[in-house]
Amino acid sequence: MVIKTTYPHGLRRDSSFFGRISPLAGITPEQLRAVAASAIIEHHAVGSIVIQEDAPSDYFYLIVEGKVDIYRE
Repeated sequence: MVIKTTYPHGLRRDSSFFGRISPLAGITPEQLRAVAASAIIEHHAVGSIVIQEDAPSDYFYLIVEGKVDIYRE
Protein backbone atom coordinates (compact mmCIF):
# COMPACT_ATOMS: atom_id res chain seq x y z
CA MET A 1 0.00 0.00 0.00
CA VAL A 2 1.23 3.48 -0.81
CA ILE A 3 -0.32 6.46 0.90
CA LYS A 4 -0.02 9.85 -0.68
CA THR A 5 -0.42 12.75 1.66
CA THR A 6 0.48 16.37 2.07
CA TYR A 7 1.94 17.41 5.40
CA PRO A 8 1.34 20.92 6.69
CA HIS A 9 4.51 22.94 7.21
CA GLY A 10 6.42 21.68 10.24
CA LEU A 11 4.38 18.48 10.71
CA ARG A 12 6.53 15.43 11.39
CA ARG A 13 6.09 12.41 9.19
CA ASP A 14 5.88 9.69 11.80
CA SER A 15 3.52 7.02 13.06
CA SER A 16 2.01 9.28 15.75
CA PHE A 17 0.58 11.49 13.00
CA PHE A 18 -1.08 8.55 11.24
CA GLY A 19 -2.40 7.14 14.52
CA ARG A 20 -4.60 10.22 14.88
CA ILE A 21 -6.37 9.54 11.57
CA SER A 22 -9.67 7.81 12.27
CA PRO A 23 -9.48 4.95 9.72
CA LEU A 24 -5.96 4.08 10.91
CA ALA A 25 -6.53 4.49 14.64
CA GLY A 26 -7.06 0.77 15.29
CA ILE A 27 -3.94 -0.65 13.66
CA THR A 28 -0.83 -1.77 15.51
CA PRO A 29 2.19 0.47 16.13
CA GLU A 30 4.19 -1.69 13.71
CA GLN A 31 1.58 -1.18 11.00
CA LEU A 32 1.54 2.58 11.68
CA ARG A 33 5.32 2.71 11.25
CA ALA A 34 4.97 0.87 7.92
CA VAL A 35 2.31 3.35 6.79
CA ALA A 36 4.50 6.32 7.78
CA ALA A 37 7.51 4.83 6.00
CA SER A 38 5.60 4.32 2.75
CA ALA A 39 3.89 7.72 2.64
CA ILE A 40 4.64 9.95 -0.33
CA ILE A 41 4.21 13.68 0.10
CA GLU A 42 2.41 15.49 -2.71
CA HIS A 43 1.36 19.08 -3.19
CA HIS A 44 -1.32 19.96 -5.72
CA ALA A 45 -2.10 23.32 -7.22
CA VAL A 46 -5.53 24.83 -6.83
CA GLY A 47 -7.79 23.50 -9.56
CA SER A 48 -5.66 20.48 -10.40
CA ILE A 49 -7.18 17.02 -10.83
CA VAL A 50 -5.74 14.54 -8.35
CA ILE A 51 -7.62 11.43 -9.43
CA GLN A 52 -10.43 10.71 -11.87
CA GLU A 53 -13.44 8.47 -11.42
CA ASP A 54 -12.85 4.88 -12.60
CA ALA A 55 -9.13 5.50 -13.06
CA PRO A 56 -7.01 2.64 -11.72
CA SER A 57 -5.01 3.59 -8.67
CA ASP A 58 -2.53 2.01 -6.30
CA TYR A 59 -2.84 4.87 -3.83
CA PHE A 60 -4.82 5.86 -0.78
CA TYR A 61 -5.03 9.63 -0.48
CA LEU A 62 -5.17 11.54 2.80
CA ILE A 63 -6.08 15.20 2.64
CA VAL A 64 -4.25 16.70 5.59
CA GLU A 65 -4.54 20.38 4.82
CA GLY A 66 -6.75 22.32 2.45
CA LYS A 67 -9.86 21.01 0.75
CA VAL A 68 -10.96 19.08 -2.29
CA ASP A 69 -14.07 19.15 -4.39
CA ILE A 70 -15.40 15.79 -5.49
CA TYR A 71 -17.41 15.51 -8.68
CA ARG A 72 -19.09 12.50 -10.16
CA GLU A 73 -19.42 12.18 -13.91
